[in-house]
Amino acid sequence: MILKKLADSITRQDWFSVCVEILIVVIGIYLGLQANQWSQDREDRESEIIYLERISEDLHSSVRQTQNAVAFQRRHAGYGALVVDSLDACELPLEDRDRFASGIYLAGKYITAPFVKATIEELLSARRTKIIRNAALRQEIIGLLGFHDQHLFYMSDVQLRTAPHVSYIDSVARVDIREAIGGGSDIAWERLRANFSDLCADQRFFTAVSATMNYTWDSTDSLEAWARQLSMLRDAIESELVSLRGTIA
Repeated sequence: MILKKLADSITRQDWFSVCVEILIVVIGIYLGLQANQWSQDREDRESEIIYLERISEDLHSSVRQTQNAVAFQRRHAGYGALVVDSLDACELPLEDRDRFASGIYLAGKYITAPFVKATIEELLSARRTKIIRNAALRQEIIGLLGFHDQHLFYMSDVQLRTAPHVSYIDSVARVDIREAIGGGSDIAWERLRANFSDLCADQRFFTAVSATMNYTWDSTDSLEAWARQLSMLRDAIESELVSLRGTIA
């Protein structure tokens, strides 16, 4: 209709009407584009919220799993300290024997930092990271992958360095395992096939146990640093979500 009027006005050389009708067309197009842009922006904000909520849930799960790993490592380190002290003093009270055996069994067992990263990887593979408008937050989320890679590299180095020590511990203090009990389980003294006096006199055994315990504490520190990194990012995302939800309410 508007185009027919415009054509009629041009035919009549009614230039005022032509200008008015062209202005109406331009304003209509502009408003239409603005409406489309507003709709797209709203969809993007809703998608951003969904992605950030999913990442927050992933981080929450990662924190919980990491805290469990830290608890295991600390228990492991506590047993290891008992083993080292007992060997150093060459004394082992009856009430400490099960923990001593568990310390030997757990020597060299480490947990790498858990990371639920499916949502972050989905964003990267879909090339949709820019959906997160907060550039600093976006960089922190992407940077978390690099932080985790550094931890994995460190843990692989730990495994390589402790492997000879663990091999010697296993060769000297055999543990009798005849069924599945779990790699992180405690064991009873009766499962340890070794004479305490012989272990106490073996300086190489003492050195091997001490080395693995040193790396147990170091890897525990690394896990705790990872948990702090996860928690800080999760808090930053939750703060961002509060702001975003307010913009589309």
